[in-house]
Amino acid sequence: MKTEKYIKIRPKKKIGKGLKKIKEKYFKKYLKQNFAKKCSIVGTTYNHYETGYSLINCMYAYAICKTYKVSMDWLIGRK
Repeated sequence: MKTEKYIKIRPKKKIGKGLKKIKEKYFKKYLKQNFAKKCSIVGTTYNHYETGYSLINCMYAYAICKTYKVSMDWLIGRK
């Protein structure tokens, strides 16, 4: 009998890492709120996305990808 191995995927954490990379690239000295404001996202909501507390809304993910010219695949950590 074969047993299947499941890999636990943590999309919230991967997206949070992607958001941190974008923020560090464009806003090295600025606060999260400045980064979020440019994409019309409330600062506390963005903080939840970056820390992995909640999953990002597709509309906000699209706005971030379009504003900072990254692909959605890159943002979610898909290779």
